[in-house]
Amino acid sequence: MPLAPHSGFLAPGSEEVPGNAGLKDQAAALRWVRDNIRQFGGDPGSVTLVGHSAGGAAVHYHTLSPASRGLFHRAVHLSGSALNAWAFATPADARERARRLADLLGCGRGCADPDDLVAFLRTKTPYEIIHASYKVFEHQENAAGYLSPFLPTVDAVYMPPPNNTLADAQAAFLRASPDEAMRSADYHPVPTLVGQNSVEGMIVMLPDIITDEMNPSSRNFKRLDMDFERVVPVELGLQRGSEKSRRVASMIRQHYFQGKPISDETTLNYVQMYSDLLFTIGIGRYIRALEVHSTQPTFLYHFSFDGRLSVIKKLTRSELPGVSHGDELGYLFPVEMMPAEDVRPGDVDLLVRDRWTRILANFAKHGSPSGPPFKIDPVLNTTWSPSTATAPAYVDIGAELTQHEGYPLSDEFSFWESVFRVADKTLE
Repeated sequence: MPLAPHSGFLAPGSEEVPGNAGLKDQAAALRWVRDNIRQFGGDPGSVTLVGHSAGGAAVHYHTLSPASRGLFHRAVHLSGSALNAWAFATPADARERARRLADLLGCGRGCADPDDLVAFLRTKTPYEIIHASYKVFEHQENAAGYLSPFLPTVDAVYMPPPNNTLADAQAAFLRASPDEAMRSADYHPVPTLVGQNSVEGMIVMLPDIITDEMNPSSRNFKRLDMDFERVVPVELGLQRGSEKSRRVASMIRQHYFQGKPISDETTLNYVQMYSDLLFTIGIGRYIRALEVHSTQPTFLYHFSFDGRLSVIKKLTRSELPGVSHGDELGYLFPVEMMPAEDVRPGDVDLLVRDRWTRILANFAKHGSPSGPPFKIDPVLNTTWSPSTATAPAYVDIGAELTQHEGYPLSDEFSFWESVFRVADKTLE
């Protein structure tokens, strides 16, 4: 088995460990489904991939990979895309993070060669590797929304050219960055359902070592107040302290806090900022790229129902308005921590749960959230139109299902387009 911290994404720059092992495992599972699912009553010609958060990014990666092409037929991304900053590492960044990990574990100059680095890490226990991996990022990388150092990367640079003699597991999974692949239409277009929740950034309120630098604590409020460049996106490539970096930091501060102090009283502003840093930018880029390049229908949603089955708000005991990252899962799966007495017959939570599960089941079966053509689903009682570049549209999932023209969270995305222009970048 390849050495693979964080579910298979170490990529030190060697042919032996090129990266993306976790995604290759998923592709192997899809091949198994293709070859065997008929024996269990399934249809290998009707496979839908569904992923939440990093799982949503993984689904996106399978649309970009030749290794997964033809193994699935529809894609659902719940609050995650490969274009989110936390979902991809360039080969150079992946090598540097592997080197940092080896340094933290005591290898030093002896790990200059990628193969020596791999051999050294194999002498360490899983606990030692995972414990050290949390220290790989510097404070600004964590504060700016980078959640894990070991991520999918372009592994083709380390692989021999593909040919018919290579086993599927040895072939490169990713030939280009998600940006490049989407721009060149080097991906497998399938009917897609994609969206996000109203205040995804509330996830940073969950006490966790991964979100420690982002948690809305008095320590982090003080740090941000003294150094707002902490949250300038790393992908802008701006030098800390430069005129453009300071200008971007000022723009972000004014947009979210509008001259108010960073404190408990502005916690909602704080988590809204992280909603956009962690999710809105990447998901917004993805849905716009889909509509330009995909030949298959794209359906957009915005989950705004703030109810009693919200998972993360229950864990954080948050009383802030809005729907956190992960809250919609309480309306999809039974959650033991949600006691039955929280909802009663007739509560709107149960109707929202029925609608949400029906939306996903309809899409998995028919390729449309509304269900089969020319038939109105009585639970949804609406026809969900695909979104296009010339006529963008989405459905808001609240106490009612409401259709809207335009994109969800379009004002927030427009602000970040202006930020990226300052850095001579584009979100297209």
